[in-house]
Amino acid sequence: MNQQNKAVVFVLLSSLAFSLMQLFVKWAGPNIPLFEKIFMRNALILVGMLLVMRKNKIPLKIEKGTGWALLARCIAGYLGVICYFYATQHMVLGDASAIHKSSPIFVVVISSLLIGEKFSRNKILPVLIGFIGVMLIVKPSFDSSVLPAMVALLGALGAALAYTIISYIGPRIASEVIILAFAAFSTIASIPFFMNQFVVPQGTELFALLGIGLFGGLGQFFVTYAYKLAKPGDISIYSYSSIIFSSMMGAMFFKEHPDMLSYLGVAIILMTGYWLFEVTRRERRAALKS
Repeated sequence: MNQQNKAVVFVLLSSLAFSLMQLFVKWAGPNIPLFEKIFMRNALILVGMLLVMRKNKIPLKIEKGTGWALLARCIAGYLGVICYFYATQHMVLGDASAIHKSSPIFVVVISSLLIGEKFSRNKILPVLIGFIGVMLIVKPSFDSSVLPAMVALLGALGAALAYTIISYIGPRIASEVIILAFAAFSTIASIPFFMNQFVVPQGTELFALLGIGLFGGLGQFFVTYAYKLAKPGDISIYSYSSIIFSSMMGAMFFKEHPDMLSYLGVAIILMTGYWLFEVTRRERRAALKS
């Protein structure tokens, strides 16, 4: 198996792991505070990444001038996770996953605004159509029923901002250091929010919390190694498989069935995701030839 195929396998495994993490977030139930779940996810990632860095003798090195950007990545990513976990608890799993996976649509816009990446005319139409797909799932209205979907949308924007910053600092900071910084920030930042309402998990709650930490960590490790083996532009499309995994799990474990508008929205997000993937790949190949 060549490196490209290995990378695809790792992306698929990461999508499955993140979908299982999402399943356990919902399974833990509303009795466990939101920030206690986030703490568990990131604490285990923090421990695991420390062990990986120690084993591989990766130095904790942050290049001068990148510290502010790394902090911004941590804040944006942390806000994205908060929104994603909240949406998962209050929405159909497939819908929450689909909105979260719409982040590449926003990356195209944010990266052009913040770090000057070229926003070609070929990307305008898929971005606009993709946003329509997101709105079909969100279903904007003037009552509180739309709140979880709007929170999910904010989470996708937070993730998009985090990914944009990673592309900016990635060449200058090791990916393991970026993950470690994010896990440490998220772990520490979560403590004040659940310290006074900490719930000692019992039975299935404890099992669910461990599942959140385990599969959140596995998903992070799988996706990290995938992007070490191949370029993001060549494999990112496979991360959309998490929408399928999450939808299947929602139907199997929670008897969830999205409505027709949500199915249409998911189909549009998948289509525009592939469209952007192909446009980016063609533009990169043309740039290499020239």
